Amino acid sequence: MEIYLTTVAALPDNLRANLVITFCAGNENFSLTNALANLRKDPLIADVLSKNVLIVGASETVFPSSNDAPGDPDFANMTSVDAPNMSKGTSFAAPQALALLHVLAEQYSLSARDALIVAKLSIAANSNHELIQTEANAQAVLLIPQQDTGTYVNANYAEDLNPR
Repeated sequence: MEIYLTTVAALPDNLRANLVITFCAGNENFSLTNALANLRKDPLIADVLSKNVLIVGASETVFPSSNDAPGDPDFANMTSVDAPNMSKGTSFAAPQALALLHVLAEQYSLSARDALIVAKLSIAANSNHELIQTEANAQAVLLIPQQDTGTYVNANYAEDLNPR
């Protein structure tokens, strides 16, 4: 993963501004916490993880073999890891998370980065660190600018959001 994150970090800011990548966490029932902490020692990689990446695993009850990173701000658990061909795994959960981010961006007129911010706030508020569409929608409603006033409902996060 480090080589991909380093490559993204080398991109000009204008190209990274609307780039979001989901990585599958893997299926070895392994904790990624230490690996992610080591990656974050490089401030450029830490910035990419924060602004451009969501690492996606699965809830323990859904797919116990999923790698995890409990409490990590750049990690999400999905409640489904199913593929149309009846296969299972985090390789199928990561595109589902990306699709959810796309829906958030379209539904609330957010940039991809802002949709990622909304999703990460939603994940942080979920006790199982799950990315759930209805919870992300509720978070988006709290953070999007009010149409008539141009102000944010939750001003604590206004500085994190950029107009699309």
